[in-house]
Amino acid sequence: MVKERYELPTFNSLDRLVSPVRSITNNRLFHRVSQGLSSNEQAYLDQLLLGETSESIATLNLLKSPPKSGELSHIKQLQTKFN
Repeated sequence: MVKERYELPTFNSLDRLVSPVRSITNNRLFHRVSQGLSSNEQAYLDQLLLGETSESIATLNLLKSPPKSGELSHIKQLQTKFN
């Protein structure tokens, strides 16, 4: 790229370009997940977001934590925490 004198846009420029796509993708993912939840599950998650107790905050942080890696065993390990 140096030989061709091609300059990449800055990170902020790229970030602005992909922002609408990221928003659409996140909204679609949110709706897809929320449609698969029962009303009890939705109410439970809503209570976690209120953060009224230290237990709910700890549970929410656990839900937000990603698996150690993308390996199937780590994903299964994370999944067993929620069963």
